[in-house]
Amino acid sequence: MQDGDTVLNFGAGKVNRDGVVPHSEVLRAMGARVTDYDFPGNQADGVHDPDALQRKYDIVMASNVMNVQQSAPMIAATLGSISRVLKPGGFAVFNYPKTPRKAAGSGKDGKLTGREFTDIVSKHFDNVERIQGSRDIPMLKVSH
Repeated sequence: MQDGDTVLNFGAGKVNRDGVVPHSEVLRAMGARVTDYDFPGNQADGVHDPDALQRKYDIVMASNVMNVQQSAPMIAATLGSISRVLKPGGFAVFNYPKTPRKAAGSGKDGKLTGREFTDIVSKHFDNVERIQGSRDIPMLKVSH
């Protein structure tokens, strides 16, 4: 990340007791211009930008977002939104934690596996790199 990069914190979550979104504060301290976005119904006035998906960003971060989507089509729709807001040359980073996972798949628990998730991601982005974690619990960096 470079000073001044535009970052979308996709699925930013709730504010803490200090009234800030923790991940966003860290990114701002690193010099990023951060926009917080969450799904309708989870948005807090004055915190989340309901128009955030109308702009383009250098970086999109989605932490603990994909795993709570209710289905593979919902994951695909979320990835499509992220893909559309990336600037040329930009990248997105997101994880797929083991729990909770909501979407059905072929895992022993009946949930979508990390490999299945990565396969869905590969349909939306040209470059998919596991930067941390394992095949079943990946953290991915993706770009076009």
